[in-house]
Amino acid sequence: MRIITFYCNVVDVINFTQITPAKLGIDVRKDPNKLEEIILKWITHASNMIDEYTNNPKKETEIPPIYENVCLRITAHMVASAEIYKNTSMVNINEWTERYVPLRIFTQAEKDDLEPYKKSTVDYRNSEIEMLTITGNKVL
Repeated sequence: MRIITFYCNVVDVINFTQITPAKLGIDVRKDPNKLEEIILKWITHASNMIDEYTNNPKKETEIPPIYENVCLRITAHMVASAEIYKNTSMVNINEWTERYVPLRIFTQAEKDDLEPYKKSTVDYRNSEIEMLTITGNKVL
């Protein structure tokens, strides 16, 4: 079983997005920690996306700042999606046509930021090695 490292934290996500329980329709009298639980779940998803994309999971003591930044942004996209879908998941084009609001969670910008940290998944164990020997002898 793999232990997941969280690359960002709930407090930073709340401060970055300015999300409140009311914006997601959460009744804090019934469940005072519901917002934090939801955000922690999204952070888990974001951290997993980063690990899957880079194939380079980090330990808690060696998290590059860009991992934290990308985790925060991915989680913020999830928060924005939740807010949009709560308020209006459909856009009326005219009285006959409706479309869902498209949202991207893990954008190309985040992928580009993680690119230097990607590890190759190619297995070289059974690869052939070609060698060329250079000597001082003349070849006629």
